[in-house]
Amino acid sequence: VAFAKRPFPTPPLDVRPRHFSVTEIETLRRDPYAIYARRILSLMPLEPLVRDPGAAERGTLFHEILHRFSTSGVDPRAPVALETLIDVGRQCFSEASLPDDVRAIWWPRFEKMAVGILGWETRRADSIKTRHAEARAEKTLVGSSGVTLSGYA
Repeated sequence: VAFAKRPFPTPPLDVRPRHFSVTEIETLRRDPYAIYARRILSLMPLEPLVRDPGAAERGTLFHEILHRFSTSGVDPRAPVALETLIDVGRQCFSEASLPDDVRAIWWPRFEKMAVGILGWETRRADSIKTRHAEARAEKTLVGSSGVTLSGYA
């Protein structure tokens, strides 16, 4: 029996997505069918029965902590910087409602990371002119597609 042909979806232009996030571009290049299934067929993966946060969730959590700290206006070289960063971390960890076993591993990592980040900021103090938090950016691509690309910078 011959193998089935690989899926090659070609939806009409009027139903194709007009907006992509920066992180979707890699998926679009690697596996366009995944974008087709999610964005055109509206197929979403089922939630796992047991929630097991992974690297993506940890990265999102740590980014949120750093975002809130950077928008707090506290200079990373100030004597209260570590205390402020740890307090922001506690607040974000509380909001994340992580399972106890995950929190037991991630929190000590965050505390070490906090000391390291402030140390790095202190070493680079003379070369940093201004600090900015992540901000949402959107840009319509030039060309006939008119597709919008967005992300955080």
